[in-house]
Amino acid sequence: MKRQVVDLWFAGLVPSDFKPRVCLAIERELQPLAIEEIPLPELVRLAEAIRDRMHREEKAKTEQAARIARQRQRLIEHGLAYAQRELREVDGLSFSDSWRIESAVKSDLESIAGTESLAEIEDRVEQIFEDHGLGCENEEDD
Repeated sequence: MKRQVVDLWFAGLVPSDFKPRVCLAIERELQPLAIEEIPLPELVRLAEAIRDRMHREEKAKTEQAARIARQRQRLIEHGLAYAQRELREVDGLSFSDSWRIESAVKSDLESIAGTESLAEIEDRVEQIFEDHGLGCENEEDD
């Protein structure tokens, strides 16, 4: 039955430990039942339901991780662009100082989780500027 439900089933890309976890879950969830009294087609249906539920959960986790990774990348790009714009506005800043500060921003942004807001990213950039002796002027355009 497990061979039919797990080994012969193809669902695209799943982690290498997915099939063993499904097998263990099937065994665990079917163990309390009087298996010898349940017809094989019904056992297969129960096992498939367990497998399908686990596959949906796995797929949802993978999709969520991908969404967060994309959001993280967008936030890093936003933070770098924000830093570059702000650095261009600083009068008298040498190329080497600008590069050093931009590198510090890039290094710091690598540690973000991807769940931060744009404002939080900009605050991080501004904190790095302050740490390097630059004050960010949040002046509104006239």
